[in-house]
Amino acid sequence: QELEQMKNEARDMNNLALRKVAWQSSTIDGRAACKAVELDLSSMGSCTKREYEAWWEVDLAGTFPIKCIQITHEQREEQGAYIFLTSKPLGRARLNETKKLAFCSYPLQEDATTTVWSLPINANAACVRIQTRGVRDLSIKHVIVEQRHYDDNESSDEELLDNEIKLKKNLSFVDDDALSGAYTADGQTIGSQRKEQR
Repeated sequence: QELEQMKNEARDMNNLALRKVAWQSSTIDGRAACKAVELDLSSMGSCTKREYEAWWEVDLAGTFPIKCIQITHEQREEQGAYIFLTSKPLGRARLNETKKLAFCSYPLQEDATTTVWSLPINANAACVRIQTRGVRDLSIKHVIVEQRHYDDNESSDEELLDNEIKLKKNLSFVDDDALSGAYTADGQTIGSQRKEQR
């Protein structure tokens, strides 16, 4: 456990969300949105009331290339919550509106306490949002948004811009009910991968 904490602290050095402005749809027991972006890993994190389409989001204070997002959360048989990358905070937007405005999404993992979303090289965002489907609470212990740093072996600025344009054109939610429009590094949707496996 001590080793895992050391790893998380090291990753927090590159955490775009650390101590940034965060909001959520409501607060219970003093567990405000900012608790999920503090360095104190002993904190219980943030938590909303049980409500319809509860949400949490953090403003990264700029648009950045995102390498990976790690969410530490409560373990549940059915999470019914999704991570979104957006160009700006969406506040009280309903889930359908969030889907229209977001670049892409990824589900919080069921029967787990941590969700890790590794993003393709052309994923840029200014805000990370988590929102539930239906009526439930949203409890987030810790959020890490890892910035991608480009080196000489990676794409040029022109290639990245071209990839970003393609990403915005091609990313769409393939299943409005299940929100299965999460994308892998090779550009396939999870939904399409499942169909191929059947």
